[in-house]
Amino acid sequence: MSFEAGRKAFWSLVTLLFIGFWPTARPRAASNPPAWDTFLESAVAFSDQVRAQADRASAYRTERWATFLPNSPTLSLISQDDAGWEQYTLSMNLGLPGRAAVYSRLAGVQARAESTLIESTKLDVLARAAQVYLDCAAAQRTLEIFSENARDLASLSLRIQTLYERGLSTQAENLTLRLQTAQADADLEIQRTKADGLCEQVKTFPGAPAAAIPALLPSSLPEEVLASLGSWPSDLIRAKAQLEKAKADVEKVNWSRLPEFNAGIMANRYYVLNASPVNRERTYSLFFGVQIPLFFLFNEGLENQKERATLRIAAEQGLLDYHRARAQLEQSIREHRAVSARLASLRKSDFPIAQALLESSASSYRSGKLGFAEMILARKLRNDLLLEEVRLSVSRVFLQMKCLKWCERGRVDWE
Repeated sequence: MSFEAGRKAFWSLVTLLFIGFWPTARPRAASNPPAWDTFLESAVAFSDQVRAQADRASAYRTERWATFLPNSPTLSLISQDDAGWEQYTLSMNLGLPGRAAVYSRLAGVQARAESTLIESTKLDVLARAAQVYLDCAAAQRTLEIFSENARDLASLSLRIQTLYERGLSTQAENLTLRLQTAQADADLEIQRTKADGLCEQVKTFPGAPAAAIPALLPSSLPEEVLASLGSWPSDLIRAKAQLEKAKADVEKVNWSRLPEFNAGIMANRYYVLNASPVNRERTYSLFFGVQIPLFFLFNEGLENQKERATLRIAAEQGLLDYHRARAQLEQSIREHRAVSARLASLRKSDFPIAQALLESSASSYRSGKLGFAEMILARKLRNDLLLEEVRLSVSRVFLQMKCLKWCERGRVDWE
């Protein structure tokens, strides 16, 4: 064997060993890091929006009993400049008999609707917190994939360049890897900048605990958080509450424009008896009246008709939103089932197949059965699967917030 033939054989062996041991990072299974649970719970506990909605619901519950109180009682005092006499008046407006009971019942309906909106508000806050957290976690996981890819390409490019200088690799292979390495480095820097910006939002999120930066990318809600969210998604709760309040408003408008009675008591004190009409120091008067405009039936009838029409439109829109939210819940269950199946298939079969393809392509390249491009393509395919896992993991969490406990059951038990 000549010296030149021995040299080529030596470098061929080096190439085979290098390709055979080319680092290939295996995909790692996502799990719920401790910070994921803590971050979501802290975000909801810290939110003033949830407390404000609870206060709003409490006010509506109080209003249910306040409807029985007199409407706008007033106390007035009149005193003459010469201090000749003083007058005290206590007056109040009284609704028609039965109106207070109707208003109390309708206030109870609105109070129940506002109470259900507490859960809707919690879900809204949780969705914002999850969006911030998952954006950071997904960006960090993508950064890891890009970093592994850039390191592997840089290592391979250096080896191929060495082989090219010795005549054991083609110029096309050398230039291809140089371009791919440069592109991978540029993508890595862009992704690093993006990840830094998104993770900074996690640190500054209201109520975020210390060291809340994601350790791993979660693919589901924590069980404790999911159990605390109730049964229905935010859109459905809000649509149902809007529908109930709109129906109550339609009934309430019939009573709101009816005449009110005015009643009161008036006390007069005269410091000069000559100023008293009955020559007494103190006099008392009771009064009771009702004001009915001459065109009450016409004017108030028109206003009542316009207001009822507006509220009927709102009620119809609420009904449409409610049915749309029900359909979205059913759709979210189907999408969650599909995404979960794809994610399980990706981790169970696609990743092992991609890894086997990468090893097989490297082996075939060593034996000359496949070209350089096929080996690089196998590497790209595996990276694409890793990025798909990131996308599916984020999608699965948001779908779970839309269908909650019904995701696992696969169907909704409508009441």
